[in-house]
Amino acid sequence: MGAPRMARRGGRRGGCRGSVAWPSRGVGATLYLYIHCICNISTCQEPCISRSLCYALCMETHPIPAPAALSPSVYQEVLQTCGSFNLRKAARAVTQMYDEILQPTGLRSTQVVLLVLLAAEHECSLPRLARQLVLSPSTLSRSLQPLVRDGLVALVQAGRRGKRVRLTPAGHHALRAAVPYWHQAQERFLRLVGPESWTQVNERLAQIVVVTRA
Repeated sequence: MGAPRMARRGGRRGGCRGSVAWPSRGVGATLYLYIHCICNISTCQEPCISRSLCYALCMETHPIPAPAALSPSVYQEVLQTCGSFNLRKAARAVTQMYDEILQPTGLRSTQVVLLVLLAAEHECSLPRLARQLVLSPSTLSRSLQPLVRDGLVALVQAGRRGKRVRLTPAGHHALRAAVPYWHQAQERFLRLVGPESWTQVNERLAQIVVVTRA
């Protein structure tokens, strides 16, 4: 059986030329061997000066050996101690509780916080808002889209400074209607976690944000 066709994507990478090509997304379960170009494999016409990877069909090079099984203790270590996974898991559980209580308002807890920030700032640049929310520009743009669509926030041009975000009168009204529900969610959260425990955790989380963004 011949090798499946490979489609070039994005042109040459890292000095690779000739028969090296990027596989198309439709190659299915075909296995590929990822080889550092700097290894000077036969399909490279010149050595790479970057750390890009070449894609080469396994059937034309070397079969991928079966990976050695990891110890179960490694799995447990990742699941129990990973900061990213466990913080996200806790955040999802808390967010679901808040969103459930906020459901009558038509807003999610993340949207309420965004409206609060805009109400406090009166008007905010997109980069500043992204920094405050610890979001990438693309994620912030996606978060703003439904609020802009519903007329709760507006994007205004601020000359050479670019666009700024402003809370609209409808946004102020929606925020005032949502705050009582937020108080309900916050009270329930504090009953479950404990006010003193949350104060300590919240202070530590603020420190984590600072050190990981340094």
